[in-house]
Amino acid sequence: MNLNMDLLFSISDMNEHFPLVYTLLNGGKRVAELGVGKGILTDIILSTNPTSYCGCDHRYDDTIKSTVQRAKSYCESNNAKFWFEQCDSRVFDILDSDILIIDTFGHNRLVYSELYNHSPYISEYILIHDTEVYGEISESRDDRGLNYGIECFLAGTDKWELVYKYKHNNGLTVLKRVKPE
Repeated sequence: MNLNMDLLFSISDMNEHFPLVYTLLNGGKRVAELGVGKGILTDIILSTNPTSYCGCDHRYDDTIKSTVQRAKSYCESNNAKFWFEQCDSRVFDILDSDILIIDTFGHNRLVYSELYNHSPYISEYILIHDTEVYGEISESRDDRGLNYGIECFLAGTDKWELVYKYKHNNGLTVLKRVKPE
């Protein structure tokens, strides 16, 4: 699947990050996605020719069904591993991956659990979206935001470091593995 240039110019809550995402993922990576949503990011992932794709979302509406079908078709056509599950992202049975993209509910305890539970299976980068819009205050507006959960995770590990923190387009934080598991 080649990069659909319309995706780069589409208006979304993440479109300004697509060039970075494309650069980090390009070249046959194994990619995991927590939070499929509208599927725009999934299409960017598929355009990078992943060797495996695994994803989860707690919802499974018509939009997500369509996205999952595109991902499954891509993987079947390109001999790539495919796995999707409708579930809580904290308990998702993730495949070993190079890159993890988190775009779920913006809450410190959720992102901390996702990072803690899934980081051992990720070899290169973790990208977390919405770290500006829900960075300080949670999406539910009743607790601390994503940045607190990320900071707590980083304080408890020497295997990951913060490498990028972008404020534009709702925010994107990128962690890089510095030590193998």
